[in-house]
Amino acid sequence: MNADKILKKLEDLNYFKFTLPENLNEAKEQMKSNFIKNKTLDTGIEDYVSLDGRIFHADYENLMEGGVSAKIGCFENILKKEGIIITELSTDEYDKEDIYYIVLNGQKYIMSNPNDSYDKTLENFYNLINNLLEKAGSKERMFYQEEHRIIFLTEEIFDFFKQINVNKDWIPSKM
Repeated sequence: MNADKILKKLEDLNYFKFTLPENLNEAKEQMKSNFIKNKTLDTGIEDYVSLDGRIFHADYENLMEGGVSAKIGCFENILKKEGIIITELSTDEYDKEDIYYIVLNGQKYIMSNPNDSYDKTLENFYNLINNLLEKAGSKERMFYQEEHRIIFLTEEIFDFFKQINVNKDWIPSKM
């Protein structure tokens, strides 16, 4: 499948629903160019978010050391579009046992215990966001992507990425 057909299919799958109107043409051009050059559909990341509005930088060490609330703030617009309204989001906190947690809309969510690895914090973060999306009735889910990145996709878009001829290292994965 060529780049133009891929972009058309992504349009049909509503891939660009999080793309700002002023970024749409450039995002598509970058995707097309990167597909031709290196078989990815990347639009690059500036200020921690991609031009298409779906991919976010997520440094795992930063998440484990108290960066979950800030990261949620980075993609709050996606959550809002998917029916999740954040009325309360605490700064990241640690209790007296050094358990790292956040408070989101009045509910406490444990992100890690003192002996947990980065992977465990990331897993808890993914589960939190994906559970919120599911409860809101959204088809979007958070996936892991190369180079400390997260991407929001529907299962249909995820399956499409697996079917086309893109660089296998670029294809997102589930936690």
